Amino acid sequence: MNVTDVATDVEGITIGYDVAALKPDMTATDEIIACALLKTGEVCIAKQILGFETTGTVFLKFKDPEDVVVVCCYVFVRSGDGKKTSNSVFVEVNS
Repeated sequence: MNVTDVATDVEGITIGYDVAALKPDMTATDEIIACALLKTGEVCIAKQILGFETTGTVFLKFKDPEDVVVVCCYVFVRSGDGKKTSNSVFVEVNS
């Protein structure tokens, strides 16, 4: 999968993605999973079903938007049955 763009604001991180390379093996129940580790030790996780869309966005919401510093962020795709995953992709976040 490819990360196409990243935007950060006080509410969270919006990650644009393109999973066209996975198209031959995609099913409607596959999901994209994004996670970010914050300097406070908190981990933000977002999951959403891809359906058959090859592009889109996923949003990681911060619980407490005060003084948020992102240590690292990754995104990957998991099959609907949970048996297969794509390689994880590092997401460069400027917070």
